[in-house]
Amino acid sequence: MLDARNPETYSAQPLSTEAFCVGALSLQLLPTTGKLVLRGNPVDSSFTRPVVSLLGVELPIIANTVVISRIGAVLWRGPNEWMIELPLDQVEAVTAKLEKALQGQHISIVDITDAYSVLRLSGRGVRQVLSSGCPINLNENDFGADQCAQSHYHKAGIILRFVDKTPAFDVFVRRSETEYLWQLLQLSCQTNTTLLELEANAKCTANNN
Repeated sequence: MLDARNPETYSAQPLSTEAFCVGALSLQLLPTTGKLVLRGNPVDSSFTRPVVSLLGVELPIIANTVVISRIGAVLWRGPNEWMIELPLDQVEAVTAKLEKALQGQHISIVDITDAYSVLRLSGRGVRQVLSSGCPINLNENDFGADQCAQSHYHKAGIILRFVDKTPAFDVFVRRSETEYLWQLLQLSCQTNTTLLELEANAKCTANNN
């Protein structure tokens, strides 16, 4: 049995697209998606107009927010920077359309598809798991629908995106740090589940007495 006080007793599973499940928690490496970083002036209509035409939505200009476009998710990364997550097979076509529409402007379009992996963490207790290594406030009332944030989980730099009310979160991490983050999240999932079991057993014992 896992001893929550002894991290060395946890049973690690190798990095895989197969979900790692323990208790109500699930951790999974998602299939590769396309990722483009777009930079431009959000108050310049010659930049925003063609981008909106392509995406079908306004770029998010409020810090740490996400919008869902006809292409995919658009994450705010800074006052003049966004990450567009889209199907892998659409990266080249969308890049070409953006480059053509924004030709001659002071903008930047960078394909970072190969730079990041995405882990999906979901289930009861997921906020506690993430909070065990991430310093941002993940309280349900403070981090929910249409929100994202750049932060870190222990020593791994991450981009965190709320997905749905399961609750589920997508965690973007550099490929070189993916296995490190995977193992840390596995450990935290198992520890959290064990603590919940101990709390449930203690309540049951108290009620029986």
